[in-house]
Amino acid sequence: PPRSTLFPYTTLFRSISLFTFIFEDEKSVILKGSAPKMSLVFTFVPILSQSPFFENAQVRYATQRKTHKGESTDFEIVCPLSNKAIN
Repeated sequence: PPRSTLFPYTTLFRSISLFTFIFEDEKSVILKGSAPKMSLVFTFVPILSQSPFFENAQVRYATQRKTHKGESTDFEIVCPLSNKAIN
């Protein structure tokens, strides 16, 4: 996509750290990571669902914790693969 299409999400993507990618039974991708705010996790899910490779992404868990820099949210998102991604 053109750079201007991605611009609204640039700040969001810089704020989210992804640590683990798991391919589960060639049917879904599990993403584990952290974000500074829980709201960012729930903003990220619809963006993933709009991808032509995923459908109906869902948060499996999102847990807030205190760090020396403030708060952080650890999360796991399940992204079922679309037919386009499988074929």
